[in-house]
Amino acid sequence: MKLPIELVVLGDLGQTEWTNSTLEHVQQKDYDVFLLPGDLSYADTEQPLWDSFGPLVEPKTMDDHDRQPRG
Repeated sequence: MKLPIELVVLGDLGQTEWTNSTLEHVQQKDYDVFLLPGDLSYADTEQPLWDSFGPLVEPKTMDDHDRQPRG
């Protein structure tokens, strides 16, 4: 195990003009753990916002070993 453990915690990410820049900033770091607690998409009952949240964060929060082949 590599010590110290580097972790990133982002809460209440939402979908604003700052979301992409925040995720890009985090993506430039070398971290071991990424926690994304709290209100995520702020979609409430609006399904299209949930539908857009996954594609927004997935490329920036998953590494190659996290991806599963589709099909």
